[in-house]
Amino acid sequence: MDQNASNSLLTLDNFPPSSAKLVQPLMGHFPEIAFPRDRISDDMQNAASSKLLPVTETLAKRVINAYMERGLLEGLLVAQQSEYLVVSAVARKLLSFGNWIGAFWPSGPSETAMNLFVKHSQTRNWSQSVIRSLAFHPRIFKLAVATVNDTICIYTLDAEVTPILKSDQQESITCLAWRPNSAGELAVGCETGVLLWTVDPTSQFSRPLIPPIALRHSGNKHSPVSSISWSDNGNLLLTASISDSRVYVWSPDYHRYEELHRFNRPCALVGFGPTGAQLIVSTIGQQFYIGSLQGRYMHTCWQIRRGSIQSLVWSQNEHHLLYVTTEDQELFHIQFDVTKPGNNGKVCALVDLKRTKTDDGLIIGGNPQSIAWCKRNMVLAIAFKDTAVITVFFTQIERQQFSINPYCLITGVGLSYPSCMVFQENYADQQGKPAQSVLTVGWSSGTISYYQMKGHSVEYKVLRHSTPLLVNNSLN
Repeated sequence: MDQNASNSLLTLDNFPPSSAKLVQPLMGHFPEIAFPRDRISDDMQNAASSKLLPVTETLAKRVINAYMERGLLEGLLVAQQSEYLVVSAVARKLLSFGNWIGAFWPSGPSETAMNLFVKHSQTRNWSQSVIRSLAFHPRIFKLAVATVNDTICIYTLDAEVTPILKSDQQESITCLAWRPNSAGELAVGCETGVLLWTVDPTSQFSRPLIPPIALRHSGNKHSPVSSISWSDNGNLLLTASISDSRVYVWSPDYHRYEELHRFNRPCALVGFGPTGAQLIVSTIGQQFYIGSLQGRYMHTCWQIRRGSIQSLVWSQNEHHLLYVTTEDQELFHIQFDVTKPGNNGKVCALVDLKRTKTDDGLIIGGNPQSIAWCKRNMVLAIAFKDTAVITVFFTQIERQQFSINPYCLITGVGLSYPSCMVFQENYADQQGKPAQSVLTVGWSSGTISYYQMKGHSVEYKVLRHSTPLLVNNSLN
């Protein structure tokens, strides 16, 4: 992997004393949102107790349901519990044979799909997190919040009704994405596939009258869905599954899909660039792929030195890509040479994210969990897997120079840590004032806070880490 000399690497020690740089959340401008853990737990217990009484199902139906919902292995496990000795014996033999074959010919990860997803999720401690995903509408203030009880709440400014999205098909929500050029269409990735909700902004009912549309692959191999991304015009939806090496492109309006490509490993992340010119696919291995849907799909394979991509973000012009990995405590940067055909560019490490302690004893850094970059490409936030502080940097792109400087630290209340975060781009504290970037953070306590980043008032000084433009399309 090509990277700049180590003496040019920015470190977390460059942050000023934390007491002078802790940003306080905005109060009074945004909806006050909190999901107390005890209330969520009570709601889940009440929902479970209010279900219909179980009915007796035949063995064949139980085996078929298990197979359709969770695959052949689960179907055989159900059959193995049959009271019929012949059926249970055959199922046991088939399971043994499958294990014997797998010992000589492993076909994929041995972990369950959901456990594998937790390792690559953008949400910290996803399986226990009260808030599992956040998504802002790209044009208007509309915030979707997915919680651990598989409910999605939609928040707007000064709304009398808070829409609540709940469905029996909506299990273990993994990701959310608002459809561009649409006022109220929300795609939801979950354990069973993708659901497409239509939320009427004028409705006075908290529950939508129209059920969601289920987007599912006919072979039922594309689940759980781990990542989704809309094209810039909203016509196409990309989906990736942590248990599937194939990525699919959906045309929801026509109820059609096609296979984009079969990659060498199951896919963890997928995303269109902001302009729609490029798209990226990362696997659970060292490879990730950058390509385009303009004409016939073509891609370039990139490889990191170890681990896999944990989180990534594009610049608005798609000339820059920032990412962090599962094994490296560094922030990496790729700058593409737009004058050359193909995805040619140079990769370098920008920031050393190793854990350190500020002058006031605040522990920051470590293994990164997720990164978020505002659409103005001026503010970059990094959350970590094992520490509770969000580090915030100011970035600047000028021609072929990329600069990054430490700005502030964000902490929660008490022992809470950031579960997930996202930028909201069109906030203005006064009428007629230019919009600012606001970082929205969902905390482990179940609360949501908002932090305004006044990028227009910042001077870029002290440290300037710039990347020269060199050509290289492989990271070895």
